[in-house]
Amino acid sequence: MADSTADPGDCAAETGCAGVPAGIPREAPPSGSPAALARSIGWLLLIGGVLAMVGFAIYALVVDREAPLYIKLGVAGVYGGLALLLLSVLRQRLIARKTDKYKDVQI
Repeated sequence: MADSTADPGDCAAETGCAGVPAGIPREAPPSGSPAALARSIGWLLLIGGVLAMVGFAIYALVVDREAPLYIKLGVAGVYGGLALLLLSVLRQRLIARKTDKYKDVQI
């Protein structure tokens, strides 16, 4: 059992953070490796599936004549709010990328 009084910032003393032994770097797989390809395909499938389900849900809600107007407006508000939040974060990241002083740092 780990000592509960240990400093949380000192996680690399023996076993490293998250069980990774000290001295072993935690990096993303190289861009041409099968692991990177699997990760890219996984993200593509996840995002594509979520977009397909959201699109079908919106279509079904618009076509459904029995759904009350307040339900339709509530769902539209939730999806619209999520879209606006996503766009605002994307905009902030693109603006910050222009002035990022660490963009040329090689790992």
